[in-house]
Amino acid sequence: MIFNRRGVMNRESPPSAFNVALVDHGATDAWKALLLIFDLVKHAETKAGLTLAASGASGGVVYALISGMGRENIVFQAAAWLCACLVIAAACSAGLALLPRRRTNPEPVNLLYYHHIARHYSGRSDVYARELAALMKNSDDLVAAIAQQVWSNAHVAHQKYRWAGHGLNALLAALAALAVAAAVAVL
Repeated sequence: MIFNRRGVMNRESPPSAFNVALVDHGATDAWKALLLIFDLVKHAETKAGLTLAASGASGGVVYALISGMGRENIVFQAAAWLCACLVIAAACSAGLALLPRRRTNPEPVNLLYYHHIARHYSGRSDVYARELAALMKNSDDLVAAIAQQVWSNAHVAHQKYRWAGHGLNALLAALAALAVAAAVAVL
């Protein structure tokens, strides 16, 4: 099976083991739910990535302010150090949102989870193709496997949103402290 960079299959036909039609709408709806959760994970990662980038930019600005200002003003020092600490907290939180987490089960069980596929079927794509084809033919098992992935990815999305939210809150507080430090620096 050949995929381009966007994950879309090229016009070549897939191997015969993958030529399986989904039996009912339950599996189709389950796939849609999984795609929705994937989109939420991507959204949380985008939010965390932007927070990380903004933290870096804010850190550069506060560094420039600190290095250009004398040490005589206590309000400036307090605001600048508070800003620096909050920028570090924002960057760390955003980094935790982006950090991959893989819980390892002793025995890989899900035919739809990349880590289980890589661990259990390493070098045996033909065995994987047969087992996946059998899963695709059994609508109830397929929906159960997809539901397991939806559940797992929903937990991943929840954690990513939580850390991205903490990072964004810290960044907003850092920007407020930066505004105070900048105002004191120019006055």
